[in-house]
Amino acid sequence: MGDYFWLTVIAIAAATYLTRLLPLVLPELSRSHLVPREILGVLGPCLLAAMAATVLMPEIMDAYDTQRLLPLLGGLAFACLAMAARRDPGLATVAGVLGWWTFNLV
Repeated sequence: MGDYFWLTVIAIAAATYLTRLLPLVLPELSRSHLVPREILGVLGPCLLAAMAATVLMPEIMDAYDTQRLLPLLGGLAFACLAMAARRDPGLATVAGVLGWWTFNLV
C-alpha cells in the first residue's frame, strides 16, 4: 500500500475525530457568537454527500462504458426517493441496494 493510502486513512481519522469533537466544543463557542449553531445541522449531510460523491463517481465513470449503468442509476433513484420521502440515511441505503438489485436482474 502506497503513501497516499496512509495519508487518506489519517485524513479520514482526523475528520472523524473533528466531527466528534465539534459538538462538545461548539456550545461554548456558540455562546460567544463566534460560530453559528446551524453548522452542526449541515455538517452531517455535507459529509455524507462528500463521501457519496467520492465513492460513486469512479463507479459511474466505469459503468458508463459497460452494462452496469442501468443498475447504478436505478439504485441511485431508489435511494433519492427514499431519502426524499423519509429523510433517513439508513433507509435510503437499503432502498438504494434494493434498487440496484432490482435493476441488476433486468
